Amino acid sequence: MPILRKQLLRSFATVCVVGCWLVSAAQSAQLADTVQLLADIKTAQGLEATDLEGAKSIYRRVRQRSEQIGWRTGTFKYYANYTAVLMMQSRADSSLTLNLEALALARRSSRPEELMGVLTNLGRTYTALDAHEQAIDHLLEARQVATQYQLTQQSGILVDNLALAYGALRRFPEAIRYHHEAISYFGPQQDTVGIAYSYSNLGIAFLRSQQYDSASWYLQAAATLNQRLNDSYLRLTILLNEASVLLMKKEYAAMRPLCEQALALAQQLAQGERASSALFGLALADFFDRRFSSATTHARQGLQYAKEASSKSGMQKHLELLSELAIVANDLPLYDSLNRESNALSDSINNEVIQKSSLGLQIRYETSQQQLRIASLEKDQAVKRQWNWLLAFALAAAAIIGYLMYRMFKNRQQLARQHAALQQHRIEELEQAQQLLATQALLKGQEEERTRLARDLHDGLGSMLSGVKLSLGAVKGNMLLTDEYAQLFGRALDKLDESIAEMRRVAHSMMPEALLRLGLQQAIQDFCDGLKSISPMKISCQLYGDSKRLSAGAEIVIYRVVQELVNNVLKHAEATELLVQVVQSAEQISITVEDNGRGFDQRILPAGAGLQNVQSRVAYLNGQLEIKSLAGHGTFIHFDIPIETSA
Repeated sequence: MPILRKQLLRSFATVCVVGCWLVSAAQSAQLADTVQLLADIKTAQGLEATDLEGAKSIYRRVRQRSEQIGWRTGTFKYYANYTAVLMMQSRADSSLTLNLEALALARRSSRPEELMGVLTNLGRTYTALDAHEQAIDHLLEARQVATQYQLTQQSGILVDNLALAYGALRRFPEAIRYHHEAISYFGPQQDTVGIAYSYSNLGIAFLRSQQYDSASWYLQAAATLNQRLNDSYLRLTILLNEASVLLMKKEYAAMRPLCEQALALAQQLAQGERASSALFGLALADFFDRRFSSATTHARQGLQYAKEASSKSGMQKHLELLSELAIVANDLPLYDSLNRESNALSDSINNEVIQKSSLGLQIRYETSQQQLRIASLEKDQAVKRQWNWLLAFALAAAAIIGYLMYRMFKNRQQLARQHAALQQHRIEELEQAQQLLATQALLKGQEEERTRLARDLHDGLGSMLSGVKLSLGAVKGNMLLTDEYAQLFGRALDKLDESIAEMRRVAHSMMPEALLRLGLQQAIQDFCDGLKSISPMKISCQLYGDSKRLSAGAEIVIYRVVQELVNNVLKHAEATELLVQVVQSAEQISITVEDNGRGFDQRILPAGAGLQNVQSRVAYLNGQLEIKSLAGHGTFIHFDIPIETSA
């Protein structure tokens, strides 16, 4: 017994050493990957000024690799940077979808800084969508997280965004209070940029609340700080808002040089909408100085800039001013034309405001419903994770040899990750379901029509032909026929049997019953088995992997693609062997159709709609199609369909 115990201890120590070495090697590899991913993120950030799509491509690779190595920080960096690029491209709706994914992931995380960052990004996105109440809800939650965990580093940006959301709702006291609070965070950090922008935002809030002296003071303070920063965009904002303050105070002569500086800077920065605003200020200054010709010139230039920038509000202001200048010039027809155009734009702007208000309510409702669904799924995940951990603990406690314990633990972790990925996939399905309804309806209508025709053939024409067969059989039994006519009568009955079988084959081909009852893989198997009985070709059907059912629409589309490819082989390939292979995993389904027929020259695709139908159906499911063929050496066709788009 002592010798046996010594041997067991020695083998256990050896396994532990090997296990520690493996863990150390894995950690070293992950560290190297992390350093490389951080470098990739820096490269993508540098591309944002010149190539947004290139930056997005790098960010997507960062996410994929981060998920492979389990680096959660990299995944959150992907969400933060990718959604920022989407906002630059004015794609706030796509940014909202990704930020909601990130929020679900952050709520399952134990890192409050990640949750705070995602909530802040969501607030910005909702502000861009004019859903300001939702923005305030998320920003207040982010502020609560920051206060609870003393996350002061990013609190200034968070609170300044909160102030902007309150300002958009014209709740200026709250906006001013939060701008001051943001400055109190930026000050100790010596964040001159944050302070300068907060001063500028404070000036705008005071301007909109008609506190012009305070507005002027803070705008001047922002301008003083910007002399060190030399931020051209901030300087342009300050100039335009200072001119607005002077306009409200009716100091028209003083606003002219500010508008001239703003116009030159806006033209330099290619900011058409802001150039339009500067020209409007110049036109107003000319108008009140009774320099009507110069005012008309500036207003027309501003109108052109507004049109190029698609700024309806800018166009409406310039048209209204031009109509008043037409009255001064006593040109009533021109006044009537400009006034009508101005009123039409005003009505259009009011309608957009109403639509945005309705959209905000709709977004709020959809967000609440989505959060309820996500919360339900997360609760299920939490319960299942608890059971997984309990099971893993029981297995670990029962293990005797360290190596087996390590392997079992890793297997449990892999199962948990796969299950989490499946749950995440279901969440994404809920978010994408609404987008797929329209396209699914079209295919559903086509397949319903096929089903109806198949049912009519089978139940209508099939029943009639069967009745004719029974009637003819009864007649044959009661008639005396010569041998010649008896043979003719028998051949007619045989042809009738063949017609009934062909009708049933056509009906089954239009809508195979196995596809509806048993799923895609079984339907493909039955289809190939049916061909074996009528074709001299050697047909092989191989099914591998998961047999999980896809959505009815996706299964029908994939089945039709396989049907089209196999029929092309039967009609044109002159092949003696045919292989149909289906490989299904959790992420995608891969299908291969290969024959040893005569093939074709890929540079000259065969005429006809067959391959075009295949290409369009695969593209509908976001799949990838690969065709390889050589004259005299057969044809290889392979396509991959992602489960997430077909489910």
